[in-house]
Amino acid sequence: MSLPGTPESRFVSVKSAFAADGFDVVPVAEPGKTGVTREWLLRSGRIAVAATHRSATNFVTGEAKRAYYVEGDADTMGWFIGYLCEPEIARMTGPFLDAIVFSFLHKESIEEGPLGPELIKLLRRLAHEVVDVTKPDIPPEYHRELEAMHRGCHDRRPASSVTLDDLWVLNVGIDGVLSHIYTGEVFTRRGHHPRHLRIPLMCNGFAAPGEGGKRWFGRDFMFPTANVYQDTACMIIHRCDDGRRPFVSQTAPGIIGSMVGLNEAGLSMGVDMSPGAQCDPGRPGFNSLLLVRHCVERGSTAAEAVDIIDGAQRGVSWIYPLADASGGAFVVEAGRKLGRRRRLPLMKGIPLHYRRRLPSRRYVKRLREACYPGALRDGLVALDPNWRLPPEYTRDWNEGLWKARDRDLLDKALVALGDLGAILGDLLHFRFVGLARRIRKDFEELVEALPYSPAYFLTAGRINASWKDRHLPGPFYFAPQRFELPRTDGLVVATNHCLSPEMRLRAMTMWNALLAGANFDDIQWRYDELAGQLRAALGSNTSGLGEHEAWRIINFLTSEPANPFHEYYNPGNAIPWQKVQVGGSVSLCELTGRSMKSLFGYYGDSPVTISLMKYLS
Repeated sequence: MSLPGTPESRFVSVKSAFAADGFDVVPVAEPGKTGVTREWLLRSGRIAVAATHRSATNFVTGEAKRAYYVEGDADTMGWFIGYLCEPEIARMTGPFLDAIVFSFLHKESIEEGPLGPELIKLLRRLAHEVVDVTKPDIPPEYHRELEAMHRGCHDRRPASSVTLDDLWVLNVGIDGVLSHIYTGEVFTRRGHHPRHLRIPLMCNGFAAPGEGGKRWFGRDFMFPTANVYQDTACMIIHRCDDGRRPFVSQTAPGIIGSMVGLNEAGLSMGVDMSPGAQCDPGRPGFNSLLLVRHCVERGSTAAEAVDIIDGAQRGVSWIYPLADASGGAFVVEAGRKLGRRRRLPLMKGIPLHYRRRLPSRRYVKRLREACYPGALRDGLVALDPNWRLPPEYTRDWNEGLWKARDRDLLDKALVALGDLGAILGDLLHFRFVGLARRIRKDFEELVEALPYSPAYFLTAGRINASWKDRHLPGPFYFAPQRFELPRTDGLVVATNHCLSPEMRLRAMTMWNALLAGANFDDIQWRYDELAGQLRAALGSNTSGLGEHEAWRIINFLTSEPANPFHEYYNPGNAIPWQKVQVGGSVSLCELTGRSMKSLFGYYGDSPVTISLMKYLS
């Protein structure tokens, strides 16, 4: 597909677009010419441009925020990013990969005895092993892009530490690790208790109407930085010439997927972690950041993006919020692709004590066919703004699930101790006093009386008044939906728990309960808070959200002192709020105008904006 004008004319247009967005083009070294720099690179008739922001800087390092424009096919764009960003890619494939595994372990697991080194070694091995089994499920253009990126790094610096294997691990390894962490088999075989592991942070997202016919897509990508991402994160504008759609991506060099992506058709999408058993560790497949990018490259509407997710060979549990400029929106609760002739294993892995208090498969099917026919697809449920959770679930089943915690002492002890194999494994790895302390903690949490109230499930209700509260029975409940239905304004909200009964049931395993622990309370609190703020804002302004209000809502966890939740990331205000790292990024896309505003680095930094259509003129 040809691009308009000449390379020179496109550079002039891109430079003007960067200037309008507050960036200055920076010269880069010209390949093969020592000491020669130029403002843009040319390769195969396509150009690349690097820019730094005039005023938005990293609060700690003082470096200006970066953005890149690249065009061409997969090979050309991959080479451009590799050449332009070799230092950042070396950090992402080096220190970032080395440190990211620590985010999946509890501190005490690392510090006590030989368990820490053993688990670190296991997680790193799993991240590398997944590459070969995952490659066949990844579209070929991404293979070419990673290979070209590797070449670009070494053309820029022949002694570069970047390896192709590490680039693959960076892009698919976390999916492989999560497929094992969520299911647990590889860890139980080695005697590891699920609470040796942890789920690092989580995510938030919404789609909502804006003033003057605008459409907002808010995205808070809560993910560990490994003390690297906060300094390497950037914005990249891709202008593909091989049939794929131009888009802007918030990411870090080396990661070819998108934390959030927005294309020229006005389709935007993100991904939220979703602890659940609907995974395939033997074939983790095509998911998360790469799948987000694939959807915004290939789709023009929210419905088309759902079809693309449905067709992908997925193998890990994730939630995908997405929206388009016309008001179409979905929250896709996705897990392992099953194949058309296989049924979702609703009750697999649920402890018998809870299974007795859950509806039957026939019951679930009857309510689905009556209330949301067509939403269940191949291993996923697609929730649009008019999707309705049947009230029977929260009304008729949750009280019994809450009271399931109130069982006899022996039953509680057996659940708290876990299976015999895990306990024997603990005895092999730790001093008995350490094991006893952990078991006692697990026991106390499980026998603690939990309050129950029907008011928890009202539209404007809350289960936890604060992110510090612990009122939930782990994953063993049906989460309430906090909006009046039906809605026609394209409003959807997502954190990290599923609303559909089908995918809720796939999260109700004892491994998941002990793995994620208090995360379930935090997830529900964030969902209730985000939904409450949107209800209040839209209720008082029927014309839709203004930009300031939309940004305030998606950035509701900022560490700025004026924010009521400023201690969420900074307990006790232990450090100056400006130095609190943004876990991933916070982004707000305006879908009708095709712009993306994004904050990454530290909460003391200023966000940057990319107005996509200016770069395509």
